[in-house]
Amino acid sequence: MTYFPQLWLLLLLYCCCYRSPKSSVTMAAASSSSSTVIKYDAFLNFRGCDTRCGFSTILKEALCHKGIGVFLDEEGLRRGDDISPALLQRIQESNISVVIFSKSYADSPWCVDELVKIHECMQTPKHAVLPNFYAADPTDVQELLGDFEEAFNKLQGKFELEKAERWKDALSQISNLKGWDSHNFSCEAELIKVIVNEILEKLKLTSPSSYDSTAQLVGMDARLGEVLSKITNVGSPSTHTVGICGMGGIGKTTLAEIIFNEISGQFDGCCFFLNVVEQSQKSGLVYVRNQVLSRVLENPEEKEIGTLNVLPIHVRRMLQRRKVLIVLDDAHEIEQSVCIIGKKDDHVFGPGSRIIVTCRDRHLLEYQCHQVYIVKKLKSEDSHRLFKLHAFGRNHHAIMGEWDKLIKEVVKYAGFDKFVYLYKKLLFCRELKQWKVCH
Repeated sequence: MTYFPQLWLLLLLYCCCYRSPKSSVTMAAASSSSSTVIKYDAFLNFRGCDTRCGFSTILKEALCHKGIGVFLDEEGLRRGDDISPALLQRIQESNISVVIFSKSYADSPWCVDELVKIHECMQTPKHAVLPNFYAADPTDVQELLGDFEEAFNKLQGKFELEKAERWKDALSQISNLKGWDSHNFSCEAELIKVIVNEILEKLKLTSPSSYDSTAQLVGMDARLGEVLSKITNVGSPSTHTVGICGMGGIGKTTLAEIIFNEISGQFDGCCFFLNVVEQSQKSGLVYVRNQVLSRVLENPEEKEIGTLNVLPIHVRRMLQRRKVLIVLDDAHEIEQSVCIIGKKDDHVFGPGSRIIVTCRDRHLLEYQCHQVYIVKKLKSEDSHRLFKLHAFGRNHHAIMGEWDKLIKEVVKYAGFDKFVYLYKKLLFCRELKQWKVCH
């Protein structure tokens, strides 16, 4: 089947459905119970006088470099002895709370008030807590001993007993969770690296699921496994380039995005660059190359990185020391990929680096990449499920009878991923009789 009947039918669908009201099915699918909107990946709970100018700020920067959204209070949400409700809300809006117990932690009412809220959020399965003992003995915190006990006793004497008991309970519960003792690490950098990697792993489990993210994975298991094997099962430690090839709309970019999110935490620097062709035509190839390299170097200030054909020696040396992950989406000319990442055996990047290029041209990929994966069309049952997920969201299991029959017919016309999605966009919120007219 060619594109022309499909495009013609899309236009017909649009004309038929343009003025239609919402159907009861789709309205039901759109409704959901209210819940807290997650705005941050991690919330940092710490004693400012102990770690703000050192460990906590360095940890925040390390997390941000990995693309992790962090909330670190700059004391603007604290007033006197009371903690702002807005600050407590930030904890609730985070996936993970990182608690940094330090020597002066227990003499701060703000720290322990935050800890009580963290303990409350910990009761929900979606909120993870990671305790760290920074220059503080874990036993002193867990059992309220030594200087930690003395500081806490001074603090609780200023407040009512009920509040102090909530603090004590939160301290006991959270300090006994699995965490890290800074005394067990040779340097702060080593500890920070461990924390960052653990948070990256936790985020894979604690990120809220939605029908959109579920839809992304439909039919992707086999594809994902095959491409990951090409990326990971490599005999040589040098840079390895994998091409993802297929017709437009078949799911190349989606597959690359899933892989990028799956493995990006294993690299020193990462860049996913969308629409290489479009951006290079708009801003020039040198601009695209400089954007990619500045991202993997984690140096946004480095705007000018050489000419089209020449990289400065200091830039080449920095790149050769970094294990990077780069995805070039829609790179359709050899000149584009060679300019950005060099030829496949140029050793521009550090050992273990991985580069993924998506393109419709198999010959270009075979020239530029060590291995090429050809994306196959979705199976009919996967296309059917994908359409229902896009059109009806969490209620897709309830779609049966005449609705389901019509969906199968639409999928039969749609053919593959992108057209399934476009049909959904046109038929979403339409009544059954209008689906029949379009069919």
